[in-house]
Amino acid sequence: MMDGSSMIGAIVDQQGSTMIVHTEQGIKKINQADVQEVIYDFQTKAKF
Repeated sequence: MMDGSSMIGAIVDQQGSTMIVHTEQGIKKINQADVQEVIYDFQTKAKF
């Protein structure tokens, strides 16, 4: 984020300049101008 914070979640939609993100704290609406970069990553489940 432009304020130095970070957020982890899934971008589920984008409406104009607003990104709809599903986070552990619920659904967030984020203005695209407040986003510095988006990092796409994934993790696989380990078998035990």
